[in-house]
Amino acid sequence: MESYLLKGDINGIQNFIYSVKEGKGGVAKTLRARSFFITTIPSYIAYFLKEKQHLEVEVCLDGGGGFIFKVSGENVESALKELKQKVEAVFIEKFSGELGITIEWLPSGKGNFSDLHEVTLKAKKRKFSTYFESVKNPIFLEDKGKVKCEVCDIYFTDSDDGICKLCKEFMEVGTKLPSKKFWKITDKKEGRAFFSIKEFGWLIFPKNGGHEAFRKESYRDSKCKKYSNAPKKFEIVVPVISRDLTQEDIKKYSLSEELENLKEHQIAPFEIIAYHSEGDKKLGYLMMDVDNLGLLFGQLDDVGKQQKLSSIIDMFFSEKIPEIAKAEKFVPENSDLLKETLIYLLYSGGDDLFAIAPWNVLIDFAVCVREKFKSYISESLKGKDLLGNDTKKDSYELITVSAGIYISKPKFNIRAAAEKCKDAEYRAKTVTSFSKKKEKSYSKDAVCVFDVVVHWDDINDLLSVSRDLISYIESGKLSRGFVYKLHSLYKEKIENPVNSGKRPDLSFYPLIYYFVGRNIEDDEVRNFVTEKVIKEAEDFENIENNKLKFITNYVLLATRRL
Repeated sequence: MESYLLKGDINGIQNFIYSVKEGKGGVAKTLRARSFFITTIPSYIAYFLKEKQHLEVEVCLDGGGGFIFKVSGENVESALKELKQKVEAVFIEKFSGELGITIEWLPSGKGNFSDLHEVTLKAKKRKFSTYFESVKNPIFLEDKGKVKCEVCDIYFTDSDDGICKLCKEFMEVGTKLPSKKFWKITDKKEGRAFFSIKEFGWLIFPKNGGHEAFRKESYRDSKCKKYSNAPKKFEIVVPVISRDLTQEDIKKYSLSEELENLKEHQIAPFEIIAYHSEGDKKLGYLMMDVDNLGLLFGQLDDVGKQQKLSSIIDMFFSEKIPEIAKAEKFVPENSDLLKETLIYLLYSGGDDLFAIAPWNVLIDFAVCVREKFKSYISESLKGKDLLGNDTKKDSYELITVSAGIYISKPKFNIRAAAEKCKDAEYRAKTVTSFSKKKEKSYSKDAVCVFDVVVHWDDINDLLSVSRDLISYIESGKLSRGFVYKLHSLYKEKIENPVNSGKRPDLSFYPLIYYFVGRNIEDDEVRNFVTEKVIKEAEDFENIENNKLKFITNYVLLATRRL
């Protein structure tokens, strides 16, 4: 019996998910469906190998935009060559090459994981090469007789509404997803099927919900990690309208006129979610994923260890995060517009998530997710030496998450917001942050918000200081204008000095202390501002990520309407 390790990397994920234009409506549901579809791709591949090629498939890794399977049986390499050719053809013909999968394999055996990674990296430079070498008349995107889709601006259509077939399918699925709990791949079009991929199967939402099959099959096979085509569980968490909206609501809450027809139980639009923000009515967008996951898997030379780590991480993102999003602290309080949750979980699975919420709620959600992740990983891996005895840290200490948060008005282009989030997440992973609590510098294991990179261990202290300042402003002991002056002086003298060769202008300190003495009469407030706030500007080695900027941005947003 032959045995191979098969690695697949899904290419073009970000462009595929976010290639949605504003203006046609249903942006969120389209993003939701596209994100969901990405998570189903490995199952299409496994289904094809098991059901069509009659091979045994073990799932080593499924998530983070890729998968690793151990494939065993007779004539495996021949079957994998056929798989690669069919995958390239299908993704060219269905997605015009916008989305693709790089597939490579090596004989299974100890030490092949790093080799497999290198082989796949090289293959990425030759995307769709098998297809173009084997097909005489390849299908191209251009079609002079049609117009570009008004939703994705990529595919062509002759539909009267200007929306391509693929986007219509995604919009329909995105509408249904919040009410569904299970999905599976099948060879037959049972009931209303979606996402047909030629020769690979249909995706369906089982009529009976799949509860019995899920309990009977999926848990049984999860012990040995063999691929099972039992219904797979998923959950979409979204804020829901608590009652029918009226014209009076539009006036009372200063909402757009088109929201008047919203009915109870409908998914809440971003404008209403943003209304529940503290102070300035803005949304927060969050991207978060596991740090160094590829490197971690590269260090694991055993299939069992990869399976263990993969399932632990996927379990957190696919099952634990929806639970966190529905926790009591994120349920709307004193709201007659929303119910169930304030967190709009666009996707969560594999090793990453993308969520939207009122800006202040989203920051709390990000902190909560990181704390829960740290505890979950510690409990799951403590005492389990996955990475070998040569590491100085336990395995669970090496597995961290980083996040990027972007804050904007609710009508801001969601694709642009996602790009801003991605940039912020990149900064969180690449810019060194100094943790005052641990008195050491870190790379990764951080969050970037307000364009400031903060180590997770410090963010609760910064939030506490920010909220104390808000309390002083609300009580009248401190003026909001003082915080604005502090914010402006910091930007002028420290962050963007004009006349000092881009070095900090140290006149900031006498100026701000003078301003404190003249404008803050209360001794308690004056001491607090001096000791807890202004000293945050003294981190000269990390000017671009000075924590004072976090504090002033947070306070000014939260007190916008005071």
